[in-house]
Amino acid sequence: SKVLFALGEAQSFVLSVINLILEIVFSYAYIVFFRAIKRRGTNTKFAMDELVGLALLISPIVFTLSKFSVNGINLTTFFVPFAILLILNLVGGVEALIFSIIAGIGVSFNGLNLSLLSVWVLFAIGGNSVKNIGRWASVIIILVIDLIMAYYFNVYELYSWINLLVLGIVGLIYVVLPKRLLNRIKLCLYDKSQE
Repeated sequence: SKVLFALGEAQSFVLSVINLILEIVFSYAYIVFFRAIKRRGTNTKFAMDELVGLALLISPIVFTLSKFSVNGINLTTFFVPFAILLILNLVGGVEALIFSIIAGIGVSFNGLNLSLLSVWVLFAIGGNSVKNIGRWASVIIILVIDLIMAYYFNVYELYSWINLLVLGIVGLIYVVLPKRLLNRIKLCLYDKSQE
């Protein structure tokens, strides 16, 4: 229906057609991913097309989170760095990098700005480079990267100590998570007998 109502302007028509194509692609990817979960459950390895479906599911979720803010702090400021840290710990660096790219694409649809994508990719790379030292080292490197990106490269529109405080709280929550809980989550996510 969006396509029919945009016939007046060429630019609106093109955007509507692109929107329609993306809706079809995302819908197909969701069907593939959720069909795999329904048939086999979550304890088996996913095929590549099912992983693409999961990736395409994450992007709109992050886009939706980027639409909401509490006291001027975007919800992605809390959830995405926390997810990156968890993925670094539970799965690995490559997966955290892929997640950060997908989340960055999702949030870039909100403001057509790729700056958060670059910040989150650096979070994943930096956190992965020091994760063998300890969880606290990943948190410190992410805080340093955030400060450098904020004050040296000026990638954020608005940045204050509150943004750094939120990221610090994310890091604190991540560091104090019990190792037993992380191991239990890892066992739920990844069944080593399926290798």
